[in-house]
This record gives sequence, structure tokens and C-alpha cells, in this order.
Amino acid sequence: MDHFPPMRMLTEEEMRAIVDEAYRTRVKVAAHAISNLAIETAAKAGVDSIEHAYFANDDNLRLMRAKGIYLVPTDSDRPPPFFVDRLKRALAVGVKIAFGADVYAKRRGKNRGESIVKTLVAYQQAGMAPLAILRAATTNAADLLGWEDRRLESTEAKFLVDDEGRLQDLIGCIAPGRYADLIAVPGDPLTDISQLLSVRFVMKGGVVIKNTLNDSANK
Repeated sequence: MDHFPPMRMLTEEEMRAIVDEAYRTRVKVAAHAISNLAIETAAKAGVDSIEHAYFANDDNLRLMRAKGIYLVPTDSDRPPPFFVDRLKRALAVGVKIAFGADVYAKRRGKNRGESIVKTLVAYQQAGMAPLAILRAATTNAADLLGWEDRRLESTEAKFLVDDEGRLQDLIGCIAPGRYADLIAVPGDPLTDISQLLSVRFVMKGGVVIKNTLNDSANK
């Protein structure tokens, strides 16, 4: 059931114009959409991702799946049942998921970083496997943020001058030539995703920002 009024701020024609112009300049489009009418409008216009989509019905989720649109479920660390339900249904129909946080983190003051990570833990309530959760926050997020425009024909793509700067080729996984952005946790997040709440080591761009691994070993 749609708990929000069936409203939208832009018509489908307006949204299509925005998307077309964005794609022309190789910019991606994310839509803030909560009601089903807004979700449907954004999906039909061809956006790259829909943030929130709290009340998405099955028809709209299938539309997102057919168009390859990412759902960014900005759920809190204590999601209400209808948040969990829509994510379960999205997973069931095969909608792509990319992690994203919302204003919840700002409400928690100094613990906002932990609140963001707890959003990942909350995904387990919708039945996401730990590996799928990690991919949502890494490879999927990198793909969604990537600069490469796959809508270009190969004959057009060869004229691009910034291929070396494609973001999805630099982040999202551990591989030669990628940014060395790494963390270490005490346990295996593939069996317990909450291990991400206990980060002991952080490397950003090859520079160690935090290292308490020895402290943990001595306890």
C-alpha cells in the first residue's frame, strides 16, 4: 500500500528531457522517489538509480529490473517492516541493489559512521546474503557511480578522451591498478556482516589511516 500521496514533482516528459540531456553529457541520473507514481515516472524516464522507493509495488520493481535500474535502499539501522518487505520483493524479482545512506546518520551525531554501516547489517533482515551485501557496497556501488556511458555505440566510444578516468575501473574491488582503499575486520564478514562494525585497519589510496590490529591481538 502506498502511504504517500500519489504525487510527483516532474512529469514523465520532463524527466525524459533531464535524462536525455544528462546522457548526452555522460552524466548519470538518480531519482529521489517514494510514491509509486514517482517511482514509475522515474523508471519510465530511464534514470540510473532510484533512491528510497519505500513503497514500490511489484509492477514498479519489475520495471526497474527490466530497465536495469538500481535500487538504493536508504534504510535505517532499524528499518520498519515495510522497508524490509519492499527490499525482499526487490531481491525476489532481481532488482540490482547499491548501498546508500540517508539522513539517519546525521541524527546520531558522533556515531553517524556506525549508523551508516548498520544500514548494511539491516539488509540481512530482508534476506540478503553477506556476499550480496558486500557487493552492494563495493562492486555494485562502483558500477552505479561509474563514468563510463554504456549507451554509447562502440564507434562513438573510441572518441572519448577520459576512458582512463572511469570510476568503476578504479574502485569497487581489490585488483592491480585500482585505488588501494582497504579495511580489515577481526572476523569473516561473509559469515557475520556485523564484523563491519569493528574495523581495525583502514587504508585510503595506499595510505594507512588507522591500524589497531596489534592492539586487538594483544587483548
